[in-house]
Amino acid sequence: MRRLAVLLIATLALTGTVASAEARAQRAAQAVVELSINSERADHGCGPLRMHAGLARSAARQARLLLAGGELDHDAGSPMAERLHRAAPAASMLGEDLAWGTGSEAQPEAIVQAWMDSPPHRRIMLDCRFAQLGVGIATGRFGEMGSASVYVADFAA
Repeated sequence: MRRLAVLLIATLALTGTVASAEARAQRAAQAVVELSINSERADHGCGPLRMHAGLARSAARQARLLLAGGELDHDAGSPMAERLHRAAPAASMLGEDLAWGTGSEAQPEAIVQAWMDSPPHRRIMLDCRFAQLGVGIATGRFGEMGSASVYVADFAA
């Protein structure tokens, strides 16, 4: 009986840790959208992006896949266009930004600033035709990095 209680407590503690990590990732994803990307879009005359559940699930899966693989690749797992079309089948236009960072460079504001500093990423983020977004973030060992956060932002019009 005591062994079962210890196992149950350990399982609950682990579940709480996973749940809190997921909650932190969701808060960071929301910050990416509301505080950073939509702020930049407003500064450049674009409307705000709305969260899209299918894109968010796809972005979260892709972030975990990229973290596990240790490198950024839009076509990891399956071609980006196919993956995004499955996530948002009604979309007429799709796009994706990827990034990773460690320490303070893994914070949402730093990731969005890195995208703003990169012309191809900036072009996607500030394309006013995009109206929907899904953001996924995975944190853990990334390649040779002890700990890093991988960000995936999937856009749809």
